[in-house]
Amino acid sequence: MGLINVNGSYFAEDQPVFLSANRSYRYGDGLFETMKVINRSIAFKELHFNRFFNGLNTLEYILPTSVNKHWLKNEIIKLCDKNELVDARIRLSAWSGEGTIDKMERPFNYLIECTPIQNNISNWSQTGLQMGVFSKGLKAIDSFANLKSASFLVYVMASKNAIDNNWDDCIVLNTDLNIADTTKANIFIIKEGKIHTPPLSDGCVAGVTRQYLLQNLSADFLIIEKSLTKLDIDQADEVFLTNAIRGLQWVQQCNDVVYTNKLTREINNHFLLKYNKDYVSQ
Repeated sequence: MGLINVNGSYFAEDQPVFLSANRSYRYGDGLFETMKVINRSIAFKELHFNRFFNGLNTLEYILPTSVNKHWLKNEIIKLCDKNELVDARIRLSAWSGEGTIDKMERPFNYLIECTPIQNNISNWSQTGLQMGVFSKGLKAIDSFANLKSASFLVYVMASKNAIDNNWDDCIVLNTDLNIADTTKANIFIIKEGKIHTPPLSDGCVAGVTRQYLLQNLSADFLIIEKSLTKLDIDQADEVFLTNAIRGLQWVQQCNDVVYTNKLTREINNHFLLKYNKDYVSQ
């Protein structure tokens, strides 16, 4: 039985630890991060931690002085060690304690979960993903849109829509009817050799793998941040998704449109060279 860390105390993972007045449960007042540990090292650590602490600041959480990036890294690795895992999937959650919606205090509370994972990010699938577009809900474009928020309802229902249609994932639209992202990833399209991805201003989650590509591959590939419509998806030559756990995944089909993956595979090779150098070969 694995262990979890709740505010510095360790519990068996099947032990109840939340109260019914938990504000994340009641109101979606919380954040989460999903990270990968490889050989006791956190992949995309700085990107994850920057997003997490920026999110805490946006939600106006009150942090103890001891809570910083160094502390967080130690808490994560300590939990991996207690679970005897050198490669792991980490889910870090934060919420503002318990109480009603008009509670003024916003103290920082956290949960760290740690589960086994195989480092299979380099495995290229010969079969691409099957996707569709979610039409029953739209994602708001506001100051909270880029967060990994516990208020996840549009993604939950889009994921159900994907399951109902036997898709691997589902595209989520924003309130301007442009592409935001998918239930699990950021989205990129390729048209005539140019790579496009929605800007943060279109409400996508500020994905760490997305940011890593923009920072590290722009010298080799032309990557343009621009608003994308459903028509852009229909007319794309290639489509791929990025996710901190899975890396790059190519999309084979969205609705009735079938895509190739030649440039996506080249991008993935460049990504893996940099990723393995930064995180795997240490």
